[in-house]
Amino acid sequence: MVTEYYDGQPLDYMVSPGEVTTLASDLSTGQRMESQALTFIFEASAWLVQVLLSGFLDRYPNLKMAILESNSGWLPSVLAHCDRLFELYRRERRAAATRRPSEAFAEQCFIAFESDEAPSFRQWKFFQDFSIWSSDAYHTDGADVWSAMREMTACGMPEDAQAKMLGANARRLYRLEPKMFVSEEPAPLERPQWFPQGEELERFAKLSQDPRQHMDELIAMMMGNGNGNGNGSEMPSASAY
Repeated sequence: MVTEYYDGQPLDYMVSPGEVTTLASDLSTGQRMESQALTFIFEASAWLVQVLLSGFLDRYPNLKMAILESNSGWLPSVLAHCDRLFELYRRERRAAATRRPSEAFAEQCFIAFESDEAPSFRQWKFFQDFSIWSSDAYHTDGADVWSAMREMTACGMPEDAQAKMLGANARRLYRLEPKMFVSEEPAPLERPQWFPQGEELERFAKLSQDPRQHMDELIAMMMGNGNGNGNGSEMPSASAY
């Protein structure tokens, strides 16, 4: 399929990977797969391949692009594959491109990562100059920057690389002046007495992994019935708010 970018330059193909994961997650077909596991990555990698191999960035050398909320661990293999195709089909390319895809990406692109991406942290030499931290707040899988710092340190990343990936690269992308707002990690959240504690909290977390399957048990816990919080306190009613 031949299509065109908005600037009129031709592309050899157009991919719509979102349709694949949407169909695989369609309950009417008997499938059950969490589409978020693949949709963002497929969309981002398909978009990036088209941008890099079309020479789009060569036509707009002052343009900056960022891939956000799509994880980052897939990037090294995609760039390596694009570099290979760039050289292999050099004489067949219809759109002019003067730089290898990995070079164009390093000069004009950024990619976001989240606090738990240990595989990317172990490849910090590859990521340190164009990756930016994101929290994914306020989603349930969001994590703060302190978690990222601990994970980076555990993966052997030096502090100067951490400083780039956790702030300096983002400031360069958005042209921001650095300002210090927080210098110490906040204390753990103090939960109210009615909130599950200890072993009960672990049980609550386990049941919450499949809330549909354990709906009755979760309701009983939150209402203080059956295996409630065990401390004699009750969850506040809606009228309390």
